Amino acid sequence: FSDYNAMLLRQSGKCAICRTSKPGGRWSRFHVDHCHETGRVRGLLCFECNVGLGLFFHDYFILFNARTYLEQSFSECPIELKKTIVSLQRFLTPGKRRTAIQRDGVLNRQYGLSIEWYEKRLAQQNNACAICISTYPGCQGVFHIDHCHESGIIRGLLCHSCNLGIGKFRDSPLIIRSVMTYLNRHSLSC
Repeated sequence: FSDYNAMLLRQSGKCAICRTSKPGGRWSRFHVDHCHETGRVRGLLCFECNVGLGLFFHDYFILFNARTYLEQSFSECPIELKKTIVSLQRFLTPGKRRTAIQRDGVLNRQYGLSIEWYEKRLAQQNNACAICISTYPGCQGVFHIDHCHESGIIRGLLCHSCNLGIGKFRDSPLIIRSVMTYLNRHSLSC
């Protein structure tokens, strides 16, 4: 416990990545981050940064792609999202009760999108996540439609982990850059 307090003092009572002073999550303590290969402690992280780092598998390459992805400009027309993206995934997921025509109708009526749009976008991304280039979408069996929460502009299709990961880092390239710096700083000692 004294090591924890000493580390917290060295970090000025803030998350080593995003510098928030609020740990978040269920506990009122920061999470002890460690190298998964050696077990060596790297620093104390808030709940969001700890989960986000795990969702990107502590992988510098994926983090670099996520930062680059968020820094690019997107020219697609904004769409009004009347439902949450989670509900949209349900309509894309093939099920016994929902046919492709029904899914297409829901996409078009509620989101202004079509199955053809989704399939074309996925083909443009080589049937892979726009960030980690995994062809496995993860949860619910479909890639998530990622969009800017301020403008509504669609940015791309992401696997479950990358979609949650950029969300945990508040869609901020600056926070992801801090994550990369954090990993670089500790890679030599890991």
